[in-house]
Order: sequence, then structure tokens, then C-alpha cells
Amino acid sequence: MGSTDTYTYAPLSQSTDDEFRLLYLEPGTGDDPVRFRLVPARLSQSPIYEAVSYCWGDPTDTVDALCDDKKLAIPRSLHSAFRRLRPRPHQEEGGGAAAAAAGARVLWADAACINQDDVAEKNAQVQLMRAVYTQPTRVLIWLGEHDDGDTPPEMLRALPGCIRTALDLLPPEVFEQDEVHRESKKVFHDVLQEGKPNFLDHDWRPILHVLCQPWYDRRWVIQEVVLADDHVPRLAIWGDIEFAWEDLAKVAYRLACYNLYLMPCWPVTHTGSPYTRSFYMKGGRPGKIMTSLFQVYLIRHYRDRGGTLMDGILATTTFFMPRTPTGPAADYAATVEDIYLQFATMSLVRDRNFKVLSLAPHTFFQTGNEPLKRLNLPSWVPDLSCTGFVEPVVNYSVRPQVFNAGGDALDATPTVTVSDNGRLLRLRGRLVDRVASLATPMLRIPFPSEAEVTTGFNSRCLKRLANWLEGCKKVAAGNDDWATRASLDAGFRRAFAETIVCGMTGMRYPAPDDLLAATEVYCDHLPALFDENYQASEDTTTTLLTYGALIELALIGFAGARSFCRTEGGRFSLVRDEAREADVFCVVLGAEVPFLLRPSPGKAGVYTLVGDSYLHGVMHGEALTDQRYETIDILIE
Repeated sequence: MGSTDTYTYAPLSQSTDDEFRLLYLEPGTGDDPVRFRLVPARLSQSPIYEAVSYCWGDPTDTVDALCDDKKLAIPRSLHSAFRRLRPRPHQEEGGGAAAAAAGARVLWADAACINQDDVAEKNAQVQLMRAVYTQPTRVLIWLGEHDDGDTPPEMLRALPGCIRTALDLLPPEVFEQDEVHRESKKVFHDVLQEGKPNFLDHDWRPILHVLCQPWYDRRWVIQEVVLADDHVPRLAIWGDIEFAWEDLAKVAYRLACYNLYLMPCWPVTHTGSPYTRSFYMKGGRPGKIMTSLFQVYLIRHYRDRGGTLMDGILATTTFFMPRTPTGPAADYAATVEDIYLQFATMSLVRDRNFKVLSLAPHTFFQTGNEPLKRLNLPSWVPDLSCTGFVEPVVNYSVRPQVFNAGGDALDATPTVTVSDNGRLLRLRGRLVDRVASLATPMLRIPFPSEAEVTTGFNSRCLKRLANWLEGCKKVAAGNDDWATRASLDAGFRRAFAETIVCGMTGMRYPAPDDLLAATEVYCDHLPALFDENYQASEDTTTTLLTYGALIELALIGFAGARSFCRTEGGRFSLVRDEAREADVFCVVLGAEVPFLLRPSPGKAGVYTLVGDSYLHGVMHGEALTDQRYETIDILIE
């Protein structure tokens, strides 16, 4: 490479709080060394640059580049990005007149622009991340090279066309609740029209391959992509393939909007997912279930294989807590527990945002049903390092919240405090019920063997779902017979149907009456399906063709990792798998959903948090006007 000297970072100015470095990437081609210069700039002066979003990969896997003709080790993934992004000799490209004249391309990339060996600088620069990704002229999303050797080149090069065709085949983008529901019902009927091209016949493999890239496993990518204004282009680059990020985002939104699922970890589109079944089939041909790229739920997506653990923590917490005089400071020297405790405390005490409680305690079972080991944190503090997850009942998206169990957090004026040692949370709420009986959650139901169900894998999937549903019915009916109780009490059937879908559609809109009525039909149909004498009526078939996929996706999403339960008060609920009999339901003043608490032995009035819940009959503030319940102080440790 020539130079044997190692580059030394010049300190950033201490007299301003918005100075950062821009990278001037020099022209080059082929095996030419990657060369660049680092130049200080101030965000307040609106410099022109492109921001690079990429996956670090293994932080120890580095390659030397030349910065001011001196060696600087950068991640191999960033080095490959620079080789693709650098201007060709005599090609004027990039930001700014001066840069164009010099032939350089002006970029910002954290691994090179921040001194990674200076903890104090890293802490300060992380505070500027929001501003850095708010101001670029373009965001360059580097997905990596595509030379894995396993994918035919022609398939990879078909990606831009695959995305365009998907947009032509998928239903239109709609945003209002009624429109989404109307179009969702139509989409499953339309695919049955013979001779009409539809999304089931589309080759989704190029999109599946691009979704398998490590870039999608990073937490930072959320802010890196979304913070810039809408008019700022986002260009995705996969080796020598380029496409507009907006187009892939539109595909993802439409897939999610219409509950069509495309699993990023599967090499090809499955025709029968282990946990889902579509009802839009003709002549026994199963429809393809597709899962969208669902990146916008940042804080629900905890797997992070890019960068360090602290990178993931700070990416999550600093994104939601802007830099303020009282806000958190990114601190790479702090412990993981300290950062999580600070995040939860500020969310609850300063912001009065009870949504954070739905992320705690965030335990879940893994292979062998072994629970994850939490960090040494109070039960009300989420452990965001856990890799498993349970779908929260609260809504973290931009859509209006569906539930209002504890009233308005701004109208009600609850006092939320944390003890001096930071471990004991005090809030106001009402204890409204207790767990009486629990059904086995879906993911703990044994998968039927080929001997039990001989009609194929898809039928075994359905049988497992039917077994889970029958278990829920037994718990709901208690000592009564389900069929007798359901025939005598229409409200009983509706409450059951509403509970198992958490009162929502897959896109977290309130479940409309026609969907709930179809869910009642589904609850009768699925167990009966394995009776050799059962024959579905034409009305049942039509109903399930229209609503079946919508119902199952809501079931899998909301009930899959939760336990159905009946309470001492006769209500139905979906609770965390860790729930036990006699756990207490609490409506916290100002909170969106009820929470399940467990009395701490020998400590009157003190509880541990089990998790959030759906509790039928109290999701819309009913408990606040019920004179049977008293508002009291709740202490959670």
C-alpha cells in the first residue's frame, strides 16, 4: 500500500458542540488503494454530504485504507462500500462544488469519521447522530457484496425488476382503517380469478435474498434511514445493483398492510408456513404466505448482530430520547444496566410514557423451554439485550393507539416516582382481577406427528392450531360445556373471539365486527375440520376465504407466545407465558393496557411485573368508572 505510517485523529473542537468530520473519498478504480481525507465541519453550517448506512460486521475484521496517505484500519464491509462508492478517475460525483472540482465524494460514515478509540469522542458524536442523519443530501444504504456464490447472478440482477413487478401486482397503498379492511377482504378473493396475474405467482426470491443481508439485523439502521426529510433520496446499493429504497419500502408496507408474509430468513417463498395457513386456495393448491420487511417497530426488534452490545443499546435509547439538558448522555463507559435503568426511569418519570412497561420484563422461552437469563434489573425495566420477544399489546407505530385502559396519561395526573436507589417504582392504579385458569400457549403445543395426522405437513400445522384453540375453549368454558355455553350466550362467543385476536387486526387497527363474527366461525370450523364427517357449508367457506388469513395472522402475531386465561371475575385475557394463577391484573392510571403483577412474598403492597396483557372488558377505561375498584399506590420492584 506504500505508507507505513498510521493515521492519528486530530481532536475535534471543544469550543462548539456540533463539530464532526466529513470524509472526502478520492477517485480510484480496480485494485487502487482506498484513499480519503477527513475534514472537520459544523452541522450548523449545513455542509453538503451523503450519509452511509452499512453493517460493521465483525469489528476485528478490518482492512487498511489510506487517510491523508497514512494507514487507517476500517471495517472490511466499509472498505468494500468505499470501493463501490468512490468516483472513477476524472468523474465528478458527490456533494458540493469544491468537492466536485477536486474529484472527491463527500461522505459521512461513523467507523471512519469518529475516532473509535476515543470513548469521550464517541459519547459526544453519538449525541449528534440524529442531526447527522437528518441533514444529508442523500442516504446511501450499503447492503454489502452479493458474491456469496450460492445465488445465480441472473436472479440477483432481476431484483429491480422484481420490485417493480411486485408493486404492479400488490394491492394499492391505503392508510385509513376502513380502506385497509376493505382492500384486505378483496385481495384474497382476487387471487382466485384464473388467468389473472397475482402476487402468488410472482418470483419473490430476489427480494428474499436482499432481505437476508446482515444490514437488516442492525438497530442503528432505523434512524439512519428514516431521520432525513422525505425529499432526501435513499439509494440502496447491493454490490453493483442499485435501487430506490422507497420502492422496497412500498412493497414492505403493502405486504404488511394486507397481512401477506415473506420470511426474510427463508431462501425461497414457502408454500406452507409452520405457523400459518391461508384460506385462499383452489383445488388444494396452498397460497404462499409472505412476511414483510417490518423494520419500523424499532424497539420491538431486539436481535442485533451488527456492532457491539453497547452500540445496540445506545441506538435504541438515544433514538427515542433527543438530546436535552435533562436527557441521557450516550456513555460507552456506563454499564448496560445503568443505561437500561436510565432509559426506563426517564420514560416513566419524565415523559410519563407507560409503553416502556410493555417491554418489561421481556423474558421468553427458547429451545428446550429454558427461560432467558435477565440482567440484574428491576422487573419494570426492560432488558433490551434479550433476543426473544413477545408481541406487545401496546402500539408503538404512528397509528392512533387502540386501547385506553388507564385513561389519558396527560389528563390523569398520576405521580410516578422511583426510589432513591433507582430500584422501586411507585405509580397509581387499580387492582381489578386475578388469574384463575391458564391454557397452554400456542408455541408450547406439541407439533403433531405424521402418525397423528397423515394428510401432510399443512394439515399438521392446522391440527396444532386446532389443538391450541380447543385448549383455550376448555379454559374459557370452565366447568361448563363449550358448545352449550356458546349456544346460550352470544356475548360469550364474541368475548372469546375478540380476546384471542387481542381486539385488533394484524395492522393494529380495532377489529371490526365482521372480522370478529368471522373469528367465531373460524373457532367452530378449525377443530371440526379434523372430523371425517365434517363438511364446511358454502357460507363458511366464503367467510374463511375472505377472512381466514386475516384471522390466523392476528392469532399468530398476538396470541402465539401468550397464554389464554380466564380470570376470577369471569373475564378472558391474553397474558405472558410467565403468568401464574393468582397473579393480579392492574390498570395503571395513564397506561394504554392493563399489566399483570405478582405479589412479592412478605411485602404488602409490593409487586413484580409479569408483563402487559389484553383483558377483555377493561381495555377502554371501564375500570376507572367502576366503583368496585379503588385507586391506590402500586409499588413494583
